[in-house]
Amino acid sequence: MATGKSGYFDLSTTKTNVKVRVNWSETYDVSANTSTIQITSIQVMAVSPYGYYGYTYYPDGTAKINGATVATFKSATPSHRVRIEAQDTWYAISGAPYTSEPISHNTDGSKSVAIAIDITGYSSDGSGDSGWKASGSKTVKLTTIPRASTIGATDANVGASSTITVNRKSTSYTHTIAYKFGSLSGYINADGEAVTAETKITATNIAFTVPTSWYNQIPSAKSAVC
Repeated sequence: MATGKSGYFDLSTTKTNVKVRVNWSETYDVSANTSTIQITSIQVMAVSPYGYYGYTYYPDGTAKINGATVATFKSATPSHRVRIEAQDTWYAISGAPYTSEPISHNTDGSKSVAIAIDITGYSSDGSGDSGWKASGSKTVKLTTIPRASTIGATDANVGASSTITVNRKSTSYTHTIAYKFGSLSGYINADGEAVTAETKITATNIAFTVPTSWYNQIPSAKSAVC
């Protein structure tokens, strides 16, 4: 797993004297073309000079990543809580991180997901008045995972053309076509020419005429694999 992007966003709250922030991070798997997203913390701040502190708040609601619920808060349980000890200081709701299942990226390696939070912070375990309500959703663009292109070619006789087809996963990608036939090796450029220097190209359909000199590699055989 590789470390990907991270960030935060603030939620809308029903009381201006309370701020709620969502922090998130990403790890990704190149071979599987997936990412795992974590809500690393949900933080609450009492804003001076009007924010109430010295209270423990118990949230009720849900946290979702890509539409799937990753945390359920039940104030009456109460399994999650946040103690506000001072103003203008972030305090995290207990129980984080909240982690998604692996999320598949698109075939070009791109992916965006929505992180959605909808919670009410009660000043007691469900029996008291609500202190604040916070909700919001943010769509985050994840790391674009590089995807390897695939290649194919039609069979051809010496002196005839083979059509080489490259399926690249993104139009921004370039590729190099290398060949090996018997003791010969080299590269094929965008014009379908056998060359010695490595050449990066964007062409995806290339007509390559098999050189007649390749006969020398199969003096006693009718065919071989390039």
